Amino acid sequence: MLKLAKSLTLLLLLSALLLGACQRQAPPAAASAPQAIAWQEGKVEEAFAEAAESKQDVLLYWGAKWCPPCNQLKATVFQRPEFIAQTRRFVAVHLDGDEPGAQRWGEYFGIVGYPTLIILRPDRSELTRLSGSSDVEAYPRLLALALQQSQPIRQLLQQALAQPDKLSAGDWQSLAAYGWELDEQRLLPAQEPATTLETLAQRCPDPALRQTLALQALTLRAGADERLSEPQRLAGTQLLHALLADPEAVRRNVVLIEAAGADQIAALAEPDSADYGALSALLVLAMDRVYSDARYSLGERIDASFAELDLWQQAHGKDAVPKALAEKIRQRAQWADAQAQTPYERQNAVHSAAELLHKAGLDAEAKALLNAELKRSLAPYYHMVTLSRIAEDGHDNAAAVDWLRQAYAAAQGPATRAQWGVLYVEGLIRLQPEDAKSIQAVSTQLIRELRESQAGYYQRTRKRFERLSGKLLAWAAAHQGQAQLKALRAQMQPLCATLPAQSEAQRSCSGFLQPAA
Repeated sequence: MLKLAKSLTLLLLLSALLLGACQRQAPPAAASAPQAIAWQEGKVEEAFAEAAESKQDVLLYWGAKWCPPCNQLKATVFQRPEFIAQTRRFVAVHLDGDEPGAQRWGEYFGIVGYPTLIILRPDRSELTRLSGSSDVEAYPRLLALALQQSQPIRQLLQQALAQPDKLSAGDWQSLAAYGWELDEQRLLPAQEPATTLETLAQRCPDPALRQTLALQALTLRAGADERLSEPQRLAGTQLLHALLADPEAVRRNVVLIEAAGADQIAALAEPDSADYGALSALLVLAMDRVYSDARYSLGERIDASFAELDLWQQAHGKDAVPKALAEKIRQRAQWADAQAQTPYERQNAVHSAAELLHKAGLDAEAKALLNAELKRSLAPYYHMVTLSRIAEDGHDNAAAVDWLRQAYAAAQGPATRAQWGVLYVEGLIRLQPEDAKSIQAVSTQLIRELRESQAGYYQRTRKRFERLSGKLLAWAAAHQGQAQLKALRAQMQPLCATLPAQSEAQRSCSGFLQPAA
């Protein structure tokens, strides 16, 4: 399965865009490179009003302070003069997930995962959305491409499926660059997303974009643990052989290969087969080149180290990692720690390095790295959750719960506190289910904070509470917790009464802790 640490963020983007004459009017880029992006902080309504008046599109960035890929963007893409210059051609708005009303906007636009970049017309129709895990160098070109895009991405997809010959080269580039992993079933039907992407790949006239679309489809099938047909297996094997042997193709698709390369190979071949061995060797060589190549960002270079470890564990299960591989991982984690200087760099790189060490069984090094980082991190509560997971995996349940307690206490921002509070309650249910008093107390605090905040019961917060509802219902059934559930349901009702009637949020809130019919 895809690595949770990169959550979320699986998209590969093209490396070269054909930048012709714009099909819509746009202000010229500044003559000299601006020093920073002129974000409108949380002012979504104002941004659309300005966009309508200036006849510009809106560039909306959705992120969070603690999110490692968000900080990767801040450390790389958002610092690039060419990207900053391109943003001047849009009305740029930054929507932090903890801002008042942010989660409701997230629900309106159908965005969940941090980070997401969406380009919208002044009438709020979506032109495209970009994944935060994209090739760093692609972003300025992608913004330039969006200025040329003649119609929203939904219409482009429909035309590509019905009349592919009508699409321009730029249209195909827009389809390949779209954040399909962030789609939330808005464009791709839930039953056949991979099939749709395969169809696009077959019809796309550009070889590089065809390769990207096919790899996206393979990744979806691998992530769903689908059993591939023989034609699919052969096509996927040929795709990976060609892609992994080509450094430029790897560069175009590096993020998706890093996040899912081992899963892609596992979907195509058994660990003891010749194909598995050949593809594994190509993947390890390609990722070693990425790690050694200074053209890649720090985050991309450290993440390249996961592939070899993933492959080993696919083939050998829980066996101890070979000493040579463990030492390689240890050295790379130390390198990432030394290289990361700014708070943005460290939030991403230290997280990846600690995940890498823990995955390799080097828990002492992982804990030392994270404990040292707590004193300097811009969001230490994020690393506390990782420390909890390391403790839990080491069967130290008391320490695991205590780290979750500390993380919730330190978390900042209403949506973030809701998420961290849910993690704490779930940890109590999982590791100390007999402690009904603590489970009720933390749940009560969580609901009270939600009622008192301006965050609202929307999007990420709503989804977390829906998940928590199921966990609490199962816990109550197994541990005589019906009295606690009754009290929690009553505490939730005042919040539900404030939500719009017949809305998804209102229905979800009213169903909190209600057994399924």
